[in-house]
Amino acid sequence: MMEHCLFHFQIEHLNAAQTASGQLNLVAGVDSLSLLALSKDAEVLALQYWQLPEKKTDQPWFESQLPALLADLELLQMPFLSCKCVALSEFVTLIPTRLYHAEELEKYFKLLKPAPEGMKWGSESLPDFGCQVVYGLEPHFQNIKSQCEVNHLATSLIPAFQLRANSAGKSVFLNIRGKLAQIAVFDAQSLLFFNTFDFWKPADLLYFVLLAYDQFKLNPESDPLSACGSFLEDSEYYKMLHRYIRHIRFLENTLPKGWPDQTGTLKPHCWFDLLSL
Repeated sequence: MMEHCLFHFQIEHLNAAQTASGQLNLVAGVDSLSLLALSKDAEVLALQYWQLPEKKTDQPWFESQLPALLADLELLQMPFLSCKCVALSEFVTLIPTRLYHAEELEKYFKLLKPAPEGMKWGSESLPDFGCQVVYGLEPHFQNIKSQCEVNHLATSLIPAFQLRANSAGKSVFLNIRGKLAQIAVFDAQSLLFFNTFDFWKPADLLYFVLLAYDQFKLNPESDPLSACGSFLEDSEYYKMLHRYIRHIRFLENTLPKGWPDQTGTLKPHCWFDLLSL
């Protein structure tokens, strides 16, 4: 499985006694997995990022590769005082609290796109935004870490974007993990738009981003795009977007103590979603 590891750091002689008083953060998608273990003093014990070259539609990662990877990860077998696990899925939508019905989770997606069999439906409240995050996750995501509930990434990502939104005027945010793009638009601190898109080519990603710009009357020449995730400057996706959007800014989070000096090609913005838990 090591051929899929983009980055791996772990302190020497890490043991259960050290992790038992610490915290584990984990973000999983259909083609990626990142983990951060922190000590009781919030120092980095381990940092890992795993990703497949591309999503396998004929043999989904969460059915074949994910169970094998999880079984091989010693870190997941260790005890932690607290654990925050989130997963990313294209089956996610925001429902105003006044229109939300807990018994109709699957129905919210009937008109959007058909869901695979066995999907586990859930919801989480975003009281500051007056809405519920309604989502569907593959059942395999629920077994990532024993005794750790798996929630949807949107619940932590949207508030993290809000903290970095302009105090006045509109802001556009983009998070990429594998072939899923999450786009959010704020007007000052108010959320106007959030959606997740499945893309395959740079032109697809450009289309969805410019669609948000057009919908909210934004100017790609002057209104910047704040980006994070698996989105590198030397990628074709970045080059395509930068042809049309003049200012692309990478989002960064405060790095915890003991953060590795070098994380390979994965710059700080690549860890933004993990550090926002």
